This record gives sequence, structure tokens and C-alpha cells, in this order.
Amino acid sequence: MITGAILILLFSGLVLLLNKQRQGIPTIDDQRGEQRLQTLASLEADNQKILNHYHWVDKDKKIVGVPIERAMELVVRDLQANHPHAAGPINPTAGPPSPGAPSPGASASPGASKNSHAPQVNVQAAPSPSTKPR
Repeated sequence: MITGAILILLFSGLVLLLNKQRQGIPTIDDQRGEQRLQTLASLEADNQKILNHYHWVDKDKKIVGVPIERAMELVVRDLQANHPHAAGPINPTAGPPSPGAPSPGASASPGASKNSHAPQVNVQAAPSPSTKPR
């Protein structure tokens, strides 16, 4: 009974010792995590530099990057200078009907009733499939 308790204590101590040593050794995941954080910080610094300073986008074509605050001021100024105006007509006026088009009052079939309250529907039959020998 006492030997069993001593073995359990020794085993528990060994597990704790190995666990403590393992925590002190840097793993690949820890190294990758630190590298990713450094890359992220570098990208963030580059983005802030681009967003907050004038810079050349393409010097040959004379294209300059403008700080974001200045760009927003320019856009607001342009939008304030553009006063709203009336739009053109939504539906163009209908021209004369084409010769082959049915008149607006034509019914779907010759035997249809002439009820003025019923909606007029133009129905076309689907083309029949052609049968070709192979």
C-alpha cells in the first residue's frame, strides 16, 4: 500500500517535471506566431505610411497618392459642387405600332369573352420539337 502511494507520487512528480521543461522549450508554432506578428506589424506600418502621406504611385505617369484625409476633403468638395438636377423620362414615349404586332385590345383566343374587367393576356404556344432521323 505504501509502495503504491510512493509510485503514484513519483509518477506525478515526473509528469510535472516534464511538463515544466516542455513549457520552456519554444515550439515551431510559437516561432511562427512571433514571425506572423512581426510581419503584421510591418504591413500595418506600411499601410499607415501609404494612407497618411503623399507618395508616388507611378512617377512616369505622374500619378501621386494623396493622404486619406485630403482625399475625403476633395471628394466632399466635388460632391457639393455637383448640384442635383432632374433626370430624363423613365419610360420613353411609345412610337407607332409595328405592322405585325397585335393591337392592345386583341384577345388571346378567338372564342374568348369580351369581359372588360378581365385582364387581357397574350399567350403564345411553345414551338413543337422537330424530329430528325439520326
